[in-house]
Amino acid sequence: MWRTYKHQPDTVSMLLMRYDYYELKPNAMSTNIYFDFDTINNVLSDKAVRPGYPYDIKRLFVMAPNKHLISRSQITYFFNAANFFKDDFNGFAFSGETNPHEIEVNFHEGSGWHTISTSLNEYITVNYPTNGGKYPIEARIKYNGNIIDCSVSYMNKKPTRAGALDFPNQELSMFGMNINVY
Repeated sequence: MWRTYKHQPDTVSMLLMRYDYYELKPNAMSTNIYFDFDTINNVLSDKAVRPGYPYDIKRLFVMAPNKHLISRSQITYFFNAANFFKDDFNGFAFSGETNPHEIEVNFHEGSGWHTISTSLNEYITVNYPTNGGKYPIEARIKYNGNIIDCSVSYMNKKPTRAGALDFPNQELSMFGMNINVY
């Protein structure tokens, strides 16, 4: 993850993870439907003829920034395919692969949904208001126009000055330097 911190403070790397995992069905270990329990020898074995699969397939999808706090109003979010981690066995395809999925992200600063390329590095610059706040970052995966996964993370923004529009409260000249006091 060190490579996600190689940017300046105005750039935030976005990370993506999508994996399938298995979870035992609620009754898999409390009934003898799927397994034979040999409690004397502490052995658990599959039924010779099992009536089905004892697992439910679950999915994890997360898209989140690599940091949670920013102190600038203009931020560039960096999407790098090297920071997108996926399970190769769940049928999830990136751009350029067969039947690719579409990834969209909304930073909730007013610019709406952005479609992300998963095969190229992509930069999206957004402008947050100068007052601080907590902004959701929504991500969704679409396949054939249907939303199949969603993720919500948050970016916390410190209040910031308006930059060049600010005027100093006092100007000092000392030791050959002009010093602005706000």
